[in-house]
Amino acid sequence: MLDLKKPVAEYGRTPFLVGAFLCFIGALLAFCVKKPAGDQSVETIPLGSSV
Repeated sequence: MLDLKKPVAEYGRTPFLVGAFLCFIGALLAFCVKKPAGDQSVETIPLGSSV
């Protein structure tokens, strides 16, 4: 691990850095993944009808 050579006082940062990294990956996936396409059928409305 990268933290093994650091003083004991600096170990407290690791959970926060890992959490920030995971949140960043989650946000990146949330913005990059497209929503599934909905119903793309054309709706037919008769002429003269009030909607």
